[in-house]
Amino acid sequence: KRYYEALDTMDKRPQLLEMYPAELEGLMEWNGHVLSSKNDVLQYFQNLPPTKHVIECLDAQPLPGNNDADAFIVTASGKVVYDEEHTRMFYQRFVLRKVDTKYYIVNDYLRWTGEKLE
Repeated sequence: KRYYEALDTMDKRPQLLEMYPAELEGLMEWNGHVLSSKNDVLQYFQNLPPTKHVIECLDAQPLPGNNDADAFIVTASGKVVYDEEHTRMFYQRFVLRKVDTKYYIVNDYLRWTGEKLE
């Protein structure tokens, strides 16, 4: 919830960077755009038009070998409206890993799955 609220609020988008580890090394792909540094991620988020996400399905599962509750895969799907006019269906997958006492998004993959005409 916190992630999409920040993404949908233009001046809060830089706060999203706190959710990613210091080194991304190409661990993020948004609709075909590979983002390999925090600067790339920030520029991409800042260049997005205003958005409004509606999450229709959310699931989280532990990854195999997750004895210490330190790694999960989270999937989200729903719709996003860009510039209050272009609606797209999307699927997003995050891999969360615990580093010290904080969970970080260590892999982020977003893909549009369709366009909704209204």
